[in-house]
Amino acid sequence: MQSLLTCCVLTLLLSAAVQQPGRADEALAGLDAAQRRVVQQFLAKQRDPEEPRAQPWVEQARPVDLDGDGRAEILLLWSKPYGNSLSTSLSVLAPPPAGAGRPGWRLAGSQRVRGINPVLTLAPPLVRIDSAVEKPGDPRCCPSGKITQQLRLSAGWLQEMALSSP
Repeated sequence: MQSLLTCCVLTLLLSAAVQQPGRADEALAGLDAAQRRVVQQFLAKQRDPEEPRAQPWVEQARPVDLDGDGRAEILLLWSKPYGNSLSTSLSVLAPPPAGAGRPGWRLAGSQRVRGINPVLTLAPPLVRIDSAVEKPGDPRCCPSGKITQQLRLSAGWLQEMALSSP
């Protein structure tokens, strides 16, 4: 019972830490000023005007060359509350094509992250997401299962390659 209580308390503390305003600066630390603006513009489009308190936030943001063209895409792990639950997604924001007449980043794709507490592993062009999921009998706060998603940027678009739960 004590381990269940400890797990629930840790989950609540982690959730609160993620939503703290100062965390955004930490999550965006690896991006330059232009990339930060791109992320902020993307998040602004994800806001729900009918639910002003449910604003999205950045969990992690990394510049990484997923397609091997020498230009870094922005790998963005972000979350948004919905009622009493949370949705986390991985999005890839791609820079404008080389030699493009005008600047303009585009969304190369988004994939809903299954489970909670995702851990990203990068091996370009692959992105691996390991998360915790509920197994039958688990309390909602403390999932004991694991799930792995593998994604890649292919032909300019994010695609899910595999989903497994050991």
